Amino acid sequence: MSDDGSTVVHAFDTTTYALTVSNSDGSDSCTVKVTVEPPEQETPSCDSFTVSPTSLPYGGTVTLTWATTNADTVTTINQGIGTVSDDGSTTDSLLTQLRTR
Repeated sequence: MSDDGSTVVHAFDTTTYALTVSNSDGSDSCTVKVTVEPPEQETPSCDSFTVSPTSLPYGGTVTLTWATTNADTVTTINQGIGTVSDDGSTTDSLLTQLRTR
């Protein structure tokens, strides 16, 4: 009869595992340590940021469009636009008025 075996364990923290065996004559144990490296942290990036149109009359409206990667928090756009989602677009005339004054 074999007492050999294996099991799959998903490790998220550094852990020491202990195996204890026994029979009528006694017992024994052994340990093994697995070191779990922290997940790689990827810096956020601004993949694209565009405006359309790029030229317009005073008071006109522009559309800003953006895409990001690895952003954990809500993004902000200056010039009074404020808080936006990590990816998206917004249409704004305030931006045009502020830049052309």
